[in-house]
Amino acid sequence: MASLIRGCAHEQLGDDSAAYEDFYRVIWSGNGKPGGFYGLARVAARRGDNSQALEFCESSLSVNASHYPLIALKAWLLQHLGQGEQSLAYIVQHLAALPRFSQTLLLGYSAL
Repeated sequence: MASLIRGCAHEQLGDDSAAYEDFYRVIWSGNGKPGGFYGLARVAARRGDNSQALEFCESSLSVNASHYPLIALKAWLLQHLGQGEQSLAYIVQHLAALPRFSQTLLLGYSAL
């Protein structure tokens, strides 16, 4: 878990290369896997590699399917990959399944 904290610190300091390395270390730990993949997705999205970011999102969601910011990031990535209809369907699906997801969107957690 130390690598997850260090990765977040590097990310906040703008050092995406170091953050990526730390997040990558985290995905080998069972309890840190969702956070590590989420961090990798954020870094990949900032680098403009939306396809890779989406793969990281899928990996994280397979472990923690109700992570609201991650759900929002996946919808954002789908939109930016030209899959607007799929993005909208994904959001509608989660609005029905996770009622608090709509509150999360309203609070602005969907921003990248």
